[in-house]
Amino acid sequence: MIMNKSILTSLFFAASVAVAPAAAVIGWVATNGDAGFDGGTAATGSPVTTDADGDALAGSFPAITLTPGQGIVLTGSVNITGNTGGIAGNQFRWGLFDAPGTPTTGNGTGYVGIWASLPSGAIGSIVTANGSTANPFSGSASSAFIDASDEGAHTPVFATEWDFSLSVSRLDATQMSVSGSFTDNLDVLIEWPETAAAGSPGSFTYDSVGILLGGTTNATQASFSNLEVNAIPEPGTALLGAIGVMALLFRRRR
Repeated sequence: MIMNKSILTSLFFAASVAVAPAAAVIGWVATNGDAGFDGGTAATGSPVTTDADGDALAGSFPAITLTPGQGIVLTGSVNITGNTGGIAGNQFRWGLFDAPGTPTTGNGTGYVGIWASLPSGAIGSIVTANGSTANPFSGSASSAFIDASDEGAHTPVFATEWDFSLSVSRLDATQMSVSGSFTDNLDVLIEWPETAAAGSPGSFTYDSVGILLGGTTNATQASFSNLEVNAIPEPGTALLGAIGVMALLFRRRR
């Protein structure tokens, strides 16, 4: 029997809705430092800061608790201005966290999750954050579990738009797979391949994004664009949904 157009359309719909739509990261605050935000940009997924020197920022999205086979991906871009030359290593960091409630100004304590950083020298790390300090990006409260070499062998520069990503997938009760990247339009500066590691630590819930603008950037503004997260269901979800739709349609046709 040839499948008609309505069945094909329903099958496509079932497969497409299995991946949740992207959620913008909003409600930005400075958890450390003195950064503010231009206009009403703090309420959007494209915040523009009034400082970019010694500041940790946090924004929120609806909480996602991963089950085995599910994942979450953070994507966005940034252009840091007010300085020239190269951006020092480890002075820009981005992360996915489970925050202690809704992030508020001046409160960076209790953040559990993972974060990635620009290469220091030729190595960039993805690091766990255990929530024990007043800064979610504190090195003393973290441990690196995946390093990657600077593939582009060059330093990121100010006044250039850079794209960044961070991906977390839950593998089982205790393990996750993590990957990330930091690129411009032409080159991959750094890219972390998928690597299995312990939970972050033990948490598979994420509801906030953190950004660090290090104390040695000496920059005046960071313009972010399209900061958003995507929840990715387990691989079989789309297929199972499609099969269910097909079964229902064929039952009605009989």
